[in-house]
Amino acid sequence: MYLSEFETLTPLYTAYAQGTRLNVSASDYVDFPIRADLTAKTVTVDAGVPQRMLIEYLLSLGDGYIFGSSSGLIDQSIGGAVATGTHGSSTLYGSVSEQVMAMEVVMANGSLRTFTKQGDPHLFRALQVSLGRLGILTKVTLPIIKEPAYDRVMIEENTQQTLAYYKGMQDAYRTLAAAAEGGNATAQSELDAFLNSLEQMVGTWGTVSKMGYRGIITINNTAKPVYSHPYQPVKGLPTAGFDEQGRFALNAALLEQAEAIAPQYDLFVKAALANATALSAYEVQGILGGRQGWVDSDNRGLHDMWEAAVPMSIIGDCLEKVVQLLEGEGSKGFFDILVLRFTRQESGYLSYGADSPVVFLNTNDWMGSEALSLKHPNINFLRLQQLLRDECQGKFHWGKAGWRTVNKCFDGATAYPTTWCHFGCAVQELDPTGKFAGESDMWHWRAARDGKEVPLTHCCSSEGFDYGQCSCLPRTDCMRWRVSETSAERSEL
Repeated sequence: MYLSEFETLTPLYTAYAQGTRLNVSASDYVDFPIRADLTAKTVTVDAGVPQRMLIEYLLSLGDGYIFGSSSGLIDQSIGGAVATGTHGSSTLYGSVSEQVMAMEVVMANGSLRTFTKQGDPHLFRALQVSLGRLGILTKVTLPIIKEPAYDRVMIEENTQQTLAYYKGMQDAYRTLAAAAEGGNATAQSELDAFLNSLEQMVGTWGTVSKMGYRGIITINNTAKPVYSHPYQPVKGLPTAGFDEQGRFALNAALLEQAEAIAPQYDLFVKAALANATALSAYEVQGILGGRQGWVDSDNRGLHDMWEAAVPMSIIGDCLEKVVQLLEGEGSKGFFDILVLRFTRQESGYLSYGADSPVVFLNTNDWMGSEALSLKHPNINFLRLQQLLRDECQGKFHWGKAGWRTVNKCFDGATAYPTTWCHFGCAVQELDPTGKFAGESDMWHWRAARDGKEVPLTHCCSSEGFDYGQCSCLPRTDCMRWRVSETSAERSEL
C-alpha cells in the first residue's frame, strides 16, 4: 500500500500547519504506519513516513516524545534519511542511521528479513547507510526520548575568531584522540566529554558579512519547550528580510544592498546575495523545544545543495583554505552562508564518520545547476567543492549534489579506506546478482591477497572483509573531474 493511501495520516499532514498537537491513536487503525512503545521507549515506523510526520506524531504522545536527532530537512522520508546517512548536528545521538535499532528489508530474493545490531552486526552496519544497494527498506525502529527544552544562545565572531575556534577544536580533538588510542579510560572519558560539548551546535560563516556565528544549545531541565519563532536581528547587520513568522521574504531594501555589493551581476544573482545577507543577520535565540530546529525552515527557492563531511582532525586547516578561496575570486561563485554541523564516529560502513568524528560543511549553489554544469558551470563554486574533496578529505553527502561533476568517478576504497570492502562483502552476500545496483557506476570493488589481485569474495567472511590478510584496492578504470581556470572537465586520476 502506498503511503498516500493511508487516510489515517491526514491529521499528521495538517497538524503542523495548524500549530496543534495531535489526537490520533495508532491502536485505532490496523495499518497505522507509526507504532510507539512508551514502555520500551522505541518507535517502529514505515520507511515512507516523512520525518516531520513522525516528529509531530511523537510529540502528541503523553508529554511529548522525539527521537534523539533528526535531519535538517525533515520532509525527507525516514527511510531515505537512513539510507543516505542524513543527519542534523548531534555528537550524542549521531545521524538518523546511527540511531536505528532494527530494520525490516525486502531482499533481492523477495523475502522479508529483519536485521538488528545484536543479531547481524556485519550486515546491520552495511544496511545502516546502504543507498538502496542491499534491498528495499520497509520499516525502522528507533529509540525515543521525552522532548527536552533547550537553551540556545548565539556567539558572534569575526573571521579570524571563527578560524581560531575551529583550529582550537581541531587541535583539542587531535590531542584527546591520541591520548585515548592506547585504551586509557580517563583519556577516553575526556574525549567523550569534549565531543558531547558540541551536541546540537551549529556554526555558520557568511561570505558577504565575513562574520561567523555559533548556536550553542544546552538542555534546560526546568523550562518547558516553546513553539514560537523568536528571531532576533544580529547587531550591525540588516534587519529586513523576514516576515513575522521568521520566513525569508526578499524585498527592495535587500536588493538595493546587493546592487551596491555586486552591481555586475544579474537580478537572479543579486536576489541570492540578498538572501544570504539576510540569513546571516538573523538567528534563533531563547528557550526552544526539541523540535524547533527541525520544523522551522526557510523557503529560499531552487538551488543545488552540496555538503562535504570533513574529518574533525583537520577542520581548522580546511576552513583556512576555504576562507582564503572565498575571500578572493571564489566569492563570485558563492553567495550564501557556510553551515557547519557535527557528528562523532559512527558504525555504518558508509557513514560519513565511519573512520572519525566529522564536521559537515553545507554550501548552496544559487548561480548554477549541476545538471547544466557542462554548458554553464559555476566555476568558482566547483573549485570550492574540489578543494573540499582533494585538500579536506571531504566525503560528499550521498543525497545531495556533487555526483554528476566533482564527485563523478567515485572511488570508494579511497573515500572509505577501512570500510568500503566490508560493504562490498555485504553486497556479495545479499545481492550477488546486482538486482539493486541501479545505473550508478560507483559500485566497484577490487581486492588483493599476498600482492596478487583476487576476487573480492576470497577475502569475505561472515564478519566482512579481511583487512588483515587482504588489501582493498582503489579504482583505475575512469577519469575524475577537475576544474580548470575556465571550465569544468574530466582528467585522469
